[in-house]
Amino acid sequence: MKYVFQEYYTPDPGQEKYPIKDIDRFYIGYGQYNTICFHMRLKNGEDDVATLKRLSGENRTQHQNLHRALRTAIDSQIEDFKNLYKLDPTRLCPIENIPLGTDAQVDHHNPTFKELVEEWMKENPNLKIKWGPTGSSIYLLEEPYHTSWVTFHHEKAELRWLSKEGNKKAHRC
Repeated sequence: MKYVFQEYYTPDPGQEKYPIKDIDRFYIGYGQYNTICFHMRLKNGEDDVATLKRLSGENRTQHQNLHRALRTAIDSQIEDFKNLYKLDPTRLCPIENIPLGTDAQVDHHNPTFKELVEEWMKENPNLKIKWGPTGSSIYLLEEPYHTSWVTFHHEKAELRWLSKEGNKKAHRC
């Protein structure tokens, strides 16, 4: 894995690639959005994610980076929803008509996340994102776009719980 990392891993612009001597080991674990991915344990005790696509030399597109920045900006709103509307794993999923389960996910509904982004982007076509602080591995919206997006999302988004299967089905194109 260290050889693959050294030869093929592609960091984002603004992110530095770790020297191979600083990596203790790789392991498989869960990422930010509950997805399974490779992690690196550094010799200083810190962990970082190394996705399969990155390990194969593929970078995220600017569109993907923008969507990550938009999702990061509203993380607190998603957490507020989860705290206000506690997950009841026995409640039925409105898409699949099965119990939500303990791995249920928060979904944007009427409008979808994609529709919210498209509407907001019409008013903010030239927005800027930046690489987050050292060690954060995230992109952030620059001001005034961050505040604009957070406010827009708060006013327009409708969130709901869906089962993991229901969330996949709801967003198939």
